[in-house]
Amino acid sequence: MIDRTVPDESAAGQSETDSDTDNDAGESGPGPMDLAAMRETARQVMVAHEPGADLDGLSAAMRGFVRLLVPALRTLIAARPSGDRPAMVARVGVDEAWRRLHTTPGLGPGAAHRRARRLALSVLSLCDHYENLRPTAAASAAPTPGRPRQVERSSP
Repeated sequence: MIDRTVPDESAAGQSETDSDTDNDAGESGPGPMDLAAMRETARQVMVAHEPGADLDGLSAAMRGFVRLLVPALRTLIAARPSGDRPAMVARVGVDEAWRRLHTTPGLGPGAAHRRARRLALSVLSLCDHYENLRPTAAASAAPTPGRPRQVERSSP
């Protein structure tokens, strides 16, 4: 099922060929991110073993999620101190997702499906980075089952 609350290509105001800028829609602070819906939609892309009728919609959703998450993460990364390891790791994920977003799908019958899967992997990664850099009060109080808690280490 596709989350219809995500802007489509026309609502995002950008095309596939737009230049790489930090002036994306959403930098002004989108509302709370529905990470669970983003992850569920990304999982739907990942379990699809072949292109289906809903591939276009799922692919558009993945592009919309990346366009929402990247500026939000860039803001969170900028707020962290220099040398902050979670922010440095998140920056790599942001750069990779942005590159995947602006890479052409390629040629052949499965190219669009492969691109959607790569974007889905980026969405899953960006959701993790978003949670890591901006934990909620409940998440910082208790670790999430199945997810290791980040611990700051001091230098010896």
